[in-house]
Amino acid sequence: MKRFVTIPALVLCLACLMDVSAQELPDNETPVTKHSIGLNATGLLNNILNPDSEDNRMPFLITYDLIMDKLVFRAGIGPEFMSETVVHEGFTDSQKRTDLQLDGRLGAGFRVVDDVHWNINAGLDIVGRYAVEKTTDDTGFDKVTDEVESQRIGGGPFVQIDYKISPRVSLGTEAALYFSHKQTTHTELFENFPDFNNQLSKTTGTQLDTFLPTSIFVHLHF
Repeated sequence: MKRFVTIPALVLCLACLMDVSAQELPDNETPVTKHSIGLNATGLLNNILNPDSEDNRMPFLITYDLIMDKLVFRAGIGPEFMSETVVHEGFTDSQKRTDLQLDGRLGAGFRVVDDVHWNINAGLDIVGRYAVEKTTDDTGFDKVTDEVESQRIGGGPFVQIDYKISPRVSLGTEAALYFSHKQTTHTELFENFPDFNNQLSKTTGTQLDTFLPTSIFVHLHF
């Protein structure tokens, strides 16, 4: 029930931000529209500079910002995928593991600072995550899949800071505090004997994620 209260509340807050900003513009003034595409370079920099560091980067690989005077809309997506197969020497048995994770966000806020070198935005995000981990054991007699599927949805405040290298390029970072509701389902699936399919567990809960300004984004402005 908490999930159905939290999400409408976040949507209402975003709508209020949009309405307040719209009221600040005179009726005869057209807002100046700008666009920005960002790439999360944190993982690459960590691998080069400090491969042993703990990775707590923002999960969004590609971001998009729409700036209309002081109002900022933003979106982000972060896919991750891994697949590997293990064949045991001398046996026909094999094991295949597949991991998929997809993060997304939608947000709105205000441009608090806008000068020659610095841009600072602040507002609220709605975030979500879908993840599934599958491990399939093929014994030759049957394929048994152990599957863990999870969904998460929530949101919270953010602060985004950009330093302009040139009119078209900037380096940025951001901090955020996201409160999410999550659900995880663990099932066992039999390919040849589906009657034995079994849901092993179902877990629900809440999570608070704190992202410090340690992620580095390269932004292109147009």
